[in-house]
Amino acid sequence: MVTKGGMYLFQVFDYFSASGMVLLWFCFFESIAIAYGYGAERFYDDIRDMIGYRLSPWLKVCWLVLTPIVTMGILVFSVISAAPLTYNRTYHYPTWALVLGWTLALVSMVTIPIYFFFHLFSRPGSTLKEKWREAIKSKYDIPK
Repeated sequence: MVTKGGMYLFQVFDYFSASGMVLLWFCFFESIAIAYGYGAERFYDDIRDMIGYRLSPWLKVCWLVLTPIVTMGILVFSVISAAPLTYNRTYHYPTWALVLGWTLALVSMVTIPIYFFFHLFSRPGSTLKEKWREAIKSKYDIPK
């Protein structure tokens, strides 16, 4: 807030890079990684080991189905219903500020899919199925 436009720039950064859209994007991919990459059953067993008792099996359904669907639904709804950025309901940001904001948001959001495809297609194998199996294989021994 050192410059005259400090609060305005802070508002752009806050709205686009630390807002719900970016966080929901990361939550969606994190829930997919836990449920399908690490495995819902393994995650369920790890929680049981940590807390000492088994949780409701309903949580596995939530991790596998409900959480990804709900987070993606909220993300889509927030994009569709996004209102133009204003400051104190009086100042409407110019187009260049909105472009800067969306660029900030997209730079952090595209890193996950870009790295996923890079990791997948840099694995050995001639078919996509072989590459997929190689990509999700852990390089560490994980006890079952």
